[in-house]
Amino acid sequence: MQFDSVPGHHSNRVSNQRTEIWGRNIEFVEGDVEAMPYPGGAFDVVLSQFGHMFAPRPLVAIAEILRVLKPGGRIAFATWPPELLVGRMFSLIAKILAATKGCGAAGVG
Repeated sequence: MQFDSVPGHHSNRVSNQRTEIWGRNIEFVEGDVEAMPYPGGAFDVVLSQFGHMFAPRPLVAIAEILRVLKPGGRIAFATWPPELLVGRMFSLIAKILAATKGCGAAGVG
């Protein structure tokens, strides 16, 4: 499943090409990363490819990502590497890890 907050970001043509390339049946869904329509612990793995970085409230977005992640699940982030942004991102991740200590989300891998 791919969840995207940008309306029309994935046309049917592009989505179909990706599912063929990856050899997987992938559902593309548009929505708000700060309020995903999934129950807590719905996913074994969550990958955020730039989405958390551009969310209006990154801490809220990451909290929501952690909510839908199963206890002991895996989470991965991809971000652009400008010097200032990387420093801010590590600071944000450190805050999230500290806030989630003991809930099973931190330290997986």
